[in-house]
Amino acid sequence: MSLIEGQGRMQDRADRWLRQVEPRQLRALVVVAVLVAAAWLGPRASRTMLLAIVALLALGLALRRPRLQLPMLLLAAAFVPLEIGTGTDSSINIALIGVAGLTGLGLIQAMLGGDLRLRPAPANLPWLVLILVAGLSVVAGAALWSPWVVTKNSFILVQGAQWSIFALSACAYWLGAHRVSDRDQLGRLVVLLLALGAGFLVVNFMPGVYRFGGRILLGGPVFRICVVALASSLALFRPELDRRLRLGLGLLAVLVIGLAYLRGSDWASGWLPALFGLLLVGVLWAWERMQWRVLPYALFAAILGAFFVLPWLARGDVYSLDTRMIAWNGIVQLLEGRWLLGLGLASYWHYWRGVLGSISYWDPKIGYLHYTFDPTVNLHNNYLDMVAQMGFLGLAALLWLLAALTLHIWRRYQAEPPGFGKAYAAAALATLGAMAASGMLGDWFFPFVYNIGLHGFRDSFVGWMLLGGVVALDATAADPAASMPGVREPSPAEREPSPADGAAAANRVEAGSA
Repeated sequence: MSLIEGQGRMQDRADRWLRQVEPRQLRALVVVAVLVAAAWLGPRASRTMLLAIVALLALGLALRRPRLQLPMLLLAAAFVPLEIGTGTDSSINIALIGVAGLTGLGLIQAMLGGDLRLRPAPANLPWLVLILVAGLSVVAGAALWSPWVVTKNSFILVQGAQWSIFALSACAYWLGAHRVSDRDQLGRLVVLLLALGAGFLVVNFMPGVYRFGGRILLGGPVFRICVVALASSLALFRPELDRRLRLGLGLLAVLVIGLAYLRGSDWASGWLPALFGLLLVGVLWAWERMQWRVLPYALFAAILGAFFVLPWLARGDVYSLDTRMIAWNGIVQLLEGRWLLGLGLASYWHYWRGVLGSISYWDPKIGYLHYTFDPTVNLHNNYLDMVAQMGFLGLAALLWLLAALTLHIWRRYQAEPPGFGKAYAAAALATLGAMAASGMLGDWFFPFVYNIGLHGFRDSFVGWMLLGGVVALDATAADPAASMPGVREPSPAEREPSPADGAAAANRVEAGSA
């Protein structure tokens, strides 16, 4: 019995109980409960109490309508500015609470169903190993009891927060894998994500709308990657969609990248990873038509980027590159003798202050040499962050995870017939590649608590949840349901013939003539 079946059993029990209650009795109970709550809460009204009531209502809706759980999580991450202080520089946001809450709910439902097994996926074991290595690095790093390292009183909370980033990222992946029961549900989730992407453009880039229209809190690099990959993939891989819809999807992908570039071309993380995701979708689309012949063009584009685009970006931000090189050299010194498990979660920030003690760097914009004995050092690179915090074991676990995800998604992509499943798998493959590339520009897919902070999880969990949806594609591979609301899958006669289809048809003709 799977987690989905356990979830269904829990809902069946609630439905049976509701059927046993007379409608009059139920209405009377609701009226009495509302009156008692109003009498008790009236003198005690507060923002905390209001949030508690909203949370209870959301929990009831999530239990009653399991298909709404992931859409509710996305909407909450986009619109609810809830921040709970922790006594540190980072606060707990609604995305962390939502992912943890839905994971806990899923575990309870699985235990009631009598089966805690995960849906089979190559990435399950790498995720577990990554979480384990993160925990071991806390002990191996010894930052809490080293006489050379001065930490804050709340440092154990900081390390717990950093560990939760890794654990809840895995939970977001598993939510995408297990909270989707069919492809129609996955398609509706995609529509919601694209709608949020369009809303983000309107609210943040149209003059005057920001002041009156509020703010969509989603909008970081990983969110933009997901929107661009999904929009471009659906536009290219679903020729049966209405042409105006496909043009709109393509325009959405281009605007997310173009407007971000026009607003701040010097912030490469805002547009370059999303552009890379768009190029990957284009390569996959060309692969479907050209097969191996696409490789020379892809290789030419890669060489062009390596020899022209990257140097151009480096020249445009010499200060950032210089300070990163100083930080990377310092980390190499600090890691002497600690290469296996690193300095511990969130520890290199304190090791730098306690051991190296200072930092100096040249600012070319103002021609001034900075020198400080109180440095705040961040590596701005997910891969070097892993080495500094968790050593080469942590980096190996991360690379294993990325390799397992790549292999899994590629196999799913190849196995899917034309339609939503293939478009989603292509978007997931592009999202994974772009997320991996974004890790070279900053700690975007695993936020560092002393840099982007817990706030970054509001953005990064969206990408992990989208990648988990590929596991749902595996589980629903024989499901012929429509993929996007109101859009049917193309019939075999309507699908574009592939080279394999043409070869099979020729063989049939030869056999018939023989």
